[in-house]
Amino acid sequence: MNEETKKYQLVLIISPLADQDRLNQLIESVKKWVNGKGGSISEETAATEKKEQKKLAYPIQKFQSAFQEIIDFILPSQLIGELNNFLNLEEDIIRYMIAIQKPKGAKSTSSKNKLAQKKFQKIIDYKTGRKIGEIVNPADQEIRKEESREKKEIKKEAPEGKKDKVKIEELDKKLEEILKE
Repeated sequence: MNEETKKYQLVLIISPLADQDRLNQLIESVKKWVNGKGGSISEETAATEKKEQKKLAYPIQKFQSAFQEIIDFILPSQLIGELNNFLNLEEDIIRYMIAIQKPKGAKSTSSKNKLAQKKFQKIIDYKTGRKIGEIVNPADQEIRKEESREKKEIKKEAPEGKKDKVKIEELDKKLEEILKE
């Protein structure tokens, strides 16, 4: 695997209105596109069998169930944008996600990174453009926790409600003085 190529996993959510022939044709077209651009499909995902609809956790484009296909592949990283465009043109694909995978042989040098290496480096839902997740460094989590604790302590030290009451009392006194005149 060259430095410019990376291992990816593509998760396709395909419309339940597609029949088995269209489903197989769609999956084959994605695989041919990857192979045609100099990529390669993992042997684990090369076999195609009859797919069954799966119930979705939440409706996507008003569908309660859909077909799901997972394809592992290797592709030069500069071609992911083109793959994104190709997948957007397919009407039967209602949602997809491309995830970068770390190599299986990579070992962690510190114990803090063991958890991080089990997860994907970056996950993006390309249909919506939302970042779904990323590796969270445990040290960064501790820094965030400390910052939130400091913010809470600052709020406790200087309660804003008492300052507002003082201002209101002063305003009441001034109003009474004006009304007496």
